[in-house]
Amino acid sequence: HHLDDTGEDDVYTKMDRALVESWAPHSKIVWQEINMYSEDALEPGTTREQIMAWRQGEDGAVAGRNIGYQSMCRLWSGRLQSMSFLDRHDYYMRMDNDSLLKSKPQEDPFLHMHNMSKLYLWRRNAHDMHGVQELWQVTRDYVMKNNSLSHKIIRKKFTRYDRNRNSTVYGGVQPYNNFHISKVSFWRSSTWQQVMKDMDERHLFFKYRVGDANVHAIALMMMGDDECKIEKTFPYA
Repeated sequence: HHLDDTGEDDVYTKMDRALVESWAPHSKIVWQEINMYSEDALEPGTTREQIMAWRQGEDGAVAGRNIGYQSMCRLWSGRLQSMSFLDRHDYYMRMDNDSLLKSKPQEDPFLHMHNMSKLYLWRRNAHDMHGVQELWQVTRDYVMKNNSLSHKIIRKKFTRYDRNRNSTVYGGVQPYNNFHISKVSFWRSSTWQQVMKDMDERHLFFKYRVGDANVHAIALMMMGDDECKIEKTFPYA
């Protein structure tokens, strides 16, 4: 935590954890400590000093957001889904510390996913253009590889045809993934592991400020249209 360049992060104390646990008295909570500023949190082959320079816009980088934020984006793009604490789980649901449920869901969201045979569920779309050209350069071939009808509905919503380039381009539409449910196995597939490796080699997260929601848009376009679903009525805020 002492490596946080903003000086805002700190360890969760016993009191902090007890408070969170009191909100869910019928749940079993297992705490995981995850590196966010060093070691495996950083893209392979980079240094903290290099990343700090990129965050300032040096060497052709997209300036902005601190190391912790970009590390979070990389975390949700496959790093977390590959961690061993998820080994015994089929699905995970993301709920950030500023997320809440407005009411009890009508049905168990994990059983709902399982019964529908879905890989990904989200609530609404958003938009972000940071680093999307670099992201598309790395992932376009993965997205466009499958041209069957079952892979075209979501792709059509998230991309557009650029007449000047005579090609399909990604326009920055993304799932607002602060809330989403997904199947662990998708992110552990050999194909996605290669996508993650390619993104790391191009330094998309720390140099070009690519966000995790844009990466999830790429993931959705690689899934079949019947494997993902937008659930606008889920009681999330």
